[in-house]
Amino acid sequence: MLVTWLKRHWLKVGLAIGVLIVLRYLLPWVASGFKQDEIADKLIQNWGLAPEIAKAISVPATAFYGALLVPAIIASILPKMPTDRPSIKRFLAVLFCFALLPLLLEYKFANFNQLTGASNRTVAIAPDGSFRYGPQTPVDPNTGRLRMPVTTEIAELEERIRMGIRASRISANARNLIFFNPHGQPNVWYFRTIDGRYELFDKFDFYPGTSTLLAPVTPDIVAEILRQAEAEAAAVQQKAAQAIQQREAQQTAEEQKKQRAVIEAFGLHRGGGGIVAFGAASTKAEPIADKAAGMLVNLLTRRHRERGVAAESLPRLAYDTGYFLAVMNGDAALLETAGAFRMARAVVLNDVRASCLGTVSNVSMVRCTVDVSVRAHYPQGRIKTLHWSETAPGGSPEFAVARAVELIVERNPVFFDRL
Repeated sequence: MLVTWLKRHWLKVGLAIGVLIVLRYLLPWVASGFKQDEIADKLIQNWGLAPEIAKAISVPATAFYGALLVPAIIASILPKMPTDRPSIKRFLAVLFCFALLPLLLEYKFANFNQLTGASNRTVAIAPDGSFRYGPQTPVDPNTGRLRMPVTTEIAELEERIRMGIRASRISANARNLIFFNPHGQPNVWYFRTIDGRYELFDKFDFYPGTSTLLAPVTPDIVAEILRQAEAEAAAVQQKAAQAIQQREAQQTAEEQKKQRAVIEAFGLHRGGGGIVAFGAASTKAEPIADKAAGMLVNLLTRRHRERGVAAESLPRLAYDTGYFLAVMNGDAALLETAGAFRMARAVVLNDVRASCLGTVSNVSMVRCTVDVSVRAHYPQGRIKTLHWSETAPGGSPEFAVARAVELIVERNPVFFDRL
């Protein structure tokens, strides 16, 4: 029975399905608020009408479409479906009018003439960066901004913005960029800042945070960008060279300061030429050994002066700064830094150790042993190492150590005579 009914009323069923499809398209738009300001906004944006004219048109359109046309069509369709041809034609005509207004409101002119390629429309860039299209008028009625002809770049930019694709800054060195493609079209767009610098981007777009459009590079602009890049590179190189010079000057100053400190520590610059310099200390910091070291230096200096040899002892600063210990540990370069061999024919350094024991036969007597490790430095980097050890008795450790030191000097005349 259902099949038979469908065969008899197939036209009514088809029209009902058509009405449902049309209403399915229109009703969400109507339900969302078919209001006067929405119609006016569409007339302004898509048709370029002045706001006053758009608002004047939107009032009757809203009243006719929302209050009269829709209820009339729904009331006439739902009770009975037309079956004769004139009624069907009238129904389709009304239905066409029903759908026409939204289509007209949404319609946009073609941007370009399909035959000549010339721009049919103009566009103004609103402060928020939106595009305001309209006919060939010089000023946008909504924002008061000047219109410009629609170009392919503008159309493509709007499409990219809709897709979320924006331009990125180019951080690479401008001297390594390819500014034009093989067809001579620009690969780079720029924005010139107030101070004259060029900021480069990989796409046509707005300059970030503004409604100012980037400009495509031209051969003249590329030449200026390259000159600016060369100047910046030269400035960077000059700055780097200055930094190197400053570091070198600082290193030189530090080395000179260190050299002056070493010279002052060894004190050899205060004596005449050809002197023999003596130094002695206990690297173990033993009190009795320190006394023995002082006795040894004083004895050697006095004996050589008595023989007519220019002799000097190292100042206390050489020990306090640690330079004496460094030389004893093998850092002979410190003596070169101090200019020792421009002033001295020999520098004799002694590491002194001492130990004392009481005697068994006489409790008032002590025996002290003094061990001396000698490093004698000569010009041309020659070094001689010796080791001496002497033991002597005495009524006190000081007397015993003093006697042991005297024995060291007396029993090694060959070495000291050659100094």
